[in-house]
Amino acid sequence: MCVLLKKKQPKPTPIPEPSSITIEGVEFPVRAQFLAKEKTLSDWGGTAILWSALQQNLNGQIIDSTVLWYDSEKIGFSHQGIGFEGVVLSKTKEGYQIAVNVKLSGSVLANQNTSVLKAMVTTISSRPTLVYETIYDSFTTTNTHGINKESYTAIGDCRIKIGIKDGTVTYYIKAKK
Repeated sequence: MCVLLKKKQPKPTPIPEPSSITIEGVEFPVRAQFLAKEKTLSDWGGTAILWSALQQNLNGQIIDSTVLWYDSEKIGFSHQGIGFEGVVLSKTKEGYQIAVNVKLSGSVLANQNTSVLKAMVTTISSRPTLVYETIYDSFTTTNTHGINKESYTAIGDCRIKIGIKDGTVTYYIKAKK
């Protein structure tokens, strides 16, 4: 008589987040928890001073029209000037959205786009490395990590859904329940 024992598979241990992430010379602390939209206020959860420093480090860098801007509702970055194609983090009714309509790989300009994307994710998430890498992979490869148009997918401390329209990929992000 042969008895097969089902071997228990070890559960992978999540990689711990660092205490801070340095982006273009500015140190962003990693949050203890997801930034609830109601706590964002006009200073983006206490990060406005960091965005100001990042703005000084990026504006006019590489090309003269490179600009980072922010106000109480939106943070944007473009190599073409304010309001043009780039990466934009906005508040929404239920959370946030990050709209991307520029390249995230293959050039020095794309590297800056990814740096700003990482800063945006670090501003709202307590799992910025995981959430950033998931968004980056889903944008630049065929690995979607389950992110889709129909329903939200849990990634780290949040849930993400995607929308694509007129060449802009928008990630809708809200707190994990």
